[in-house]
Amino acid sequence: MSVNSTLKTFECHVCSAKFLAVRASAKYCSKLCRDRKWRSRETVAQCSVPECGSKKFARSWCRRHYKYQTLFGEFVVPDRKCAYCSVTFTPRDQRHGTCSNKCRYALSNGDREQRRIYDAARRARKRANGVFRVTRNDLRREFNRRGGLCAYCDVKLVAFHWDHVVPLVRGGVHSVGNLVPACAHCNLRKQRRTVMEWRHKRERREGKAEARNG
Repeated sequence: MSVNSTLKTFECHVCSAKFLAVRASAKYCSKLCRDRKWRSRETVAQCSVPECGSKKFARSWCRRHYKYQTLFGEFVVPDRKCAYCSVTFTPRDQRHGTCSNKCRYALSNGDREQRRIYDAARRARKRANGVFRVTRNDLRREFNRRGGLCAYCDVKLVAFHWDHVVPLVRGGVHSVGNLVPACAHCNLRKQRRTVMEWRHKRERREGKAEARNG
């Protein structure tokens, strides 16, 4: 049996041109027509939500609106509070936790200090000193109450630590009343001492330095 006897005539689904092919499932006369058909299918298969324009994912919705429908039963994301400034806002996406880029940057910069506070609370729980809930708003109020200055040397704070006035190893509790903003210089030198012990040691060290220089 020759090859010509197995060829059949088909009509292209895109350009309506006649072409010969062996397979009975042939639909396109060339690769160009096949690609053109797939591009047209992609443009047609869009999200059914008006003004969305994203590619369809499931049930005539895009991936984002399909997730909103399954989670909330509606396409509008409910209002939430900003994770940094606590202002109520309407997020554009479920992933947005802050109301602006400014709050997002401030929140990412404060994560390191927040991690230190979490570790301090964990150490206090281990020693059973007492742990009270400390929120970002509490720390912000304490920082503003002190005018943005170090609690020990009154230096204007830019990058700072939160120090326990009574150290955890000395039985201090993890609460807002025992936390003060301090510069890294003061906090690292205070270490596990109380304020009076630290100042007494500092004065004694300064007295020795003056006597040595004099």
